[in-house]
Amino acid sequence: MKGKFFSFFMSFFFISFFPLAFLFFFSFLFLSLSSLPTFAQGNFNVNINLPHSYESVSAGEAIYFTTKIVNLGSKNRVDINLKYEIIDSNELVLSSKSQTVAIETQASFVETILLPKDVRPGKYFLKVTLRSEELNSEIYSQTTFNVVSKKINTQTIKEIYISLGVILSIFILLYVITKLRHLLRKAVIRREVHRIVKKKMQ
Repeated sequence: MKGKFFSFFMSFFFISFFPLAFLFFFSFLFLSLSSLPTFAQGNFNVNINLPHSYESVSAGEAIYFTTKIVNLGSKNRVDINLKYEIIDSNELVLSSKSQTVAIETQASFVETILLPKDVRPGKYFLKVTLRSEELNSEIYSQTTFNVVSKKINTQTIKEIYISLGVILSIFILLYVITKLRHLLRKAVIRREVHRIVKKKMQ
């Protein structure tokens, strides 16, 4: 009888008090998180435009891109901080730079960031983080690009071939001129010898 009463009591306890404890815990968690500093993402719109020619680059090269920012939270001029980062697949920052600019409604910035010389071929991320203390806002945008093995400059190769062709043509021309001069000299000598011999025979 005591065992049944104890089982009934424990069942009643869990059914009655467990949901209340669960609700109290999540309410406390929500209040704790809401007290932390937050950054609204609806104040700005950030877009990265990476030209097609920079979607595949080599280590040590510079990447040029355009950042377009639209201010949705204020019509006044506000100061924002822009942070540019190159990140690998393990979220390791390989290169970064930052600047502070002032915008009103919208603005576009052409920027460049340098790849490390020792970066390995693979997929990487170009990330732009916008932060505004004035509007209590933070937002980021990112795009991907590929690092490939050192590209061969076809223009340089063409210039090398053209230079070699010109040099070879000059050598051939000099050889032909020298050969013709030698043959001409021999012909003149033969003609002179023939003239002398003919004169003596007369």
